[in-house]
Formats: sequence, C-alpha cells, structure tokens
Amino acid sequence: MKRWIWVFVLVFIISNTATAQKELSDYYYVLVPQQFEFLKGKDQYQLNTLTRHLFKNAGFNALFQEELENFPRCEGLTAEVVSNSNMFFTRLRVILKDCENRVVFQSVEGTTKEKDYKKAYHQALRKAFQSIEMLQLKQKNLEELRAKPILVNQNTINRNTIANKVVIEQNTKNSTFEISENRYLFEGENYSLKKSAGTFFLYRKASGNNTFEEVGVLTPTSREGMYLFVSNGKSTLANFDTNDNLIIDTIDASGNTVQQIYTLEK
Repeated sequence: MKRWIWVFVLVFIISNTATAQKELSDYYYVLVPQQFEFLKGKDQYQLNTLTRHLFKNAGFNALFQEELENFPRCEGLTAEVVSNSNMFFTRLRVILKDCENRVVFQSVEGTTKEKDYKKAYHQALRKAFQSIEMLQLKQKNLEELRAKPILVNQNTINRNTIANKVVIEQNTKNSTFEISENRYLFEGENYSLKKSAGTFFLYRKASGNNTFEEVGVLTPTSREGMYLFVSNGKSTLANFDTNDNLIIDTIDASGNTVQQIYTLEK
C-alpha cells in the first residue's frame, strides 16, 4: 500500500512539473536586470551575476540587457528578485513575467538568518532557485530565434516599459503578497495563507514576535482542487475541504501518509 501511495504522489509531481516546464519552455530566454529594486547599485553583492548564473545552470538562456540583441521581448521572460526581508531574516523570491507583465512563475522564498549581507543574499537566492531547478527545464535554442523575422512595435515596447515600472513599485510595497489572506490554526500555532496570482503562500507566526516565516508554497495542479505543496525542497499534495480547511499530505517516520489539517479561523 505504501508503495502505491508513493507512486501516486510521484506521478502527480512529475505530471505537474512537466506542465510548468512546458509553459516556461515556450520562451527562448530570460532577461536578467543588472540592478534589482531593493538594492542600491548595479549588480550589488554580485546578486544579478549570480542570478544569471543560476538561471543558466537551471536550463535557461539567461541574458543581460546588452546581450539581448534584437530579440522580440514577447519571446522571452523577465526575471525579478523580490525581497521580503526584515531585521531577523533575509528572504528572497524569484519571479518570472511575460512581456505583458503577467506572472508565469514564482519560486519558493529562500530564507536565511546569515548576518553578512552578501552571504545572506547569496544563500537566500540559492534556496529560492531550488524550486526552479526542480523543473529540469531546457529552453529553446536561441539560434532558432535569430532566424525568425523581427517585428518591432514601438508603442507596445513603451507600454510594457511603463507597466514594468508600475508593477515593480507595487511589489516594493509588498502589495503583490497581500491580495487575499486567511488565518489558520495547526497544533496550537498560528498560520497565515496568502494568495497571489493563483498561488498560495503558507506562513507560520514566529514565536515571541509578530513576524511570519514562510513554510511552503501551494501551486494548482491539472486536477481541480488539488495543489502541489513545496516546503524545504520537498513536494507533496494538498487540498481544501468543504469548510476551507487546508489539508496537506505528509509522510511520517514510518513511511505512512498522514494528513495535516490546518483549521480556518472564522
């Protein structure tokens, strides 16, 4: 019985990873900016260079602006690294957007308590990229894009530039992560579930203060009502019952499937 449960979970993970991979693989490249909004200078702490390097290792054609040539913008994605850090934790998330500023992928939030800024940013970024590496993605060959005819619409470029600026300003205020929120209880602890662009982010209230630390991310699967829950690099399934309680499947020390039920506070 245990074996079939593991097979079922594995099939779901592979199936939904393949779905995400197909969507991202429709693009030829990812554009990495040379300065992120939360930093004070170009490639500060070499974080932009590291981002480009990690994208390449994950199967993307990662480019800086000067490497973009005349590639159509809608054939590629734009990468953003967003900071949700505080005085106790450094927290980074990687976001991929299309040319119309729609979010097509959000990584898990990489978190570290490291105090040195450069080490902290690098550690948090590498942790965030674990969910990207899990996709095992391979983008299209750039030579195919070079062979395509180039059609440039200057009005579209201007609109996209303005939209990019607006969305970045919104993200700086953390509005992206506060679209909707529910509070839950599990084993006597308080949790917060925030929804953004169809994705749920589960946070646990830290003991002794009012801050919340991320536990994991729920992304929808091809099966209605079923979610893929990723936490600490591990994946499992999750769903909501008729009372909107959150149910996450876990495997205990004996290898048995156990359901963790997070009760919605009303």
